[in-house]
Amino acid sequence: MAGQSHIPFTHVPPTAQAATELGNYKKKILELRRLNQKHRKQKCLARKKIRKLSKLFEELKEKFKITEENIKRIKSCLGEMGLDVFQHLKKNQNKNKYPEEIRKFTLTLFAYSPKTYAYLRKYLPLPHARTLTKWLSVIDGNPGITKEAIGSVKRKIAESKHPLVFALMLDEMAIKKQIEWDGKQHVGFVNLGENIDDDTLPVASNALVYLLVPLNSNWKAPVAYYLTDGLTGEVLANLTNNLLTHLHDNSINVCVLVVVAIRACYLHLGFVYHTH
Repeated sequence: MAGQSHIPFTHVPPTAQAATELGNYKKKILELRRLNQKHRKQKCLARKKIRKLSKLFEELKEKFKITEENIKRIKSCLGEMGLDVFQHLKKNQNKNKYPEEIRKFTLTLFAYSPKTYAYLRKYLPLPHARTLTKWLSVIDGNPGITKEAIGSVKRKIAESKHPLVFALMLDEMAIKKQIEWDGKQHVGFVNLGENIDDDTLPVASNALVYLLVPLNSNWKAPVAYYLTDGLTGEVLANLTNNLLTHLHDNSINVCVLVVVAIRACYLHLGFVYHTH
């Protein structure tokens, strides 16, 4: 405008402090962009994992007739990692180096369906069934096969003057539905030897107990128990077969199986049930 003097624009270089702050802001913006891209990739991968995992379990449910409830229990063991927990494992993985999620997943799956477990073992680096049997052995009173009882039976056999033959008895008994804290974890949920502290599991209403009785001696030993809530005959048969295998591996000769009031278990073990 007329009468006004023109003031030329002069570039003033930023101070060292301002330059430093500007550089820091730029770094923060770049870091936020990188985190945003990473988050988008993770969400995309998560969706793919969910679809992949869901497809796998749908196939298992259809192929091996696993119930929806049992599928949910097996899925919950993998946690958020899903099948990714297997990607760094090798076929002959050291048993002490298996992540906790895999131990829970394999034990639960094996308890509900050994056939499904054998099928998955063709494609995933899962531990051998005998490794699982060792994991199921406990010495702290938790559900599963009791190591101390097995050791006691083996000592009895060694001290006996004649070979001992055994009957294995199993029965379910009702227990009070109750959750308690034992100082380490909550107990009272359904537990098939996995010893998972998971409040999504149903509360146990029965205890499945296995008793070893020598036919040519006068003592008995409880060797395993599980906390249940209405197991199918197939799962009962799986648990029984697993225990029988473990007893055989420890040179304990079982020649009689007595199943009290659990008719469905007979059929899955291959026996014929007769009424009198």
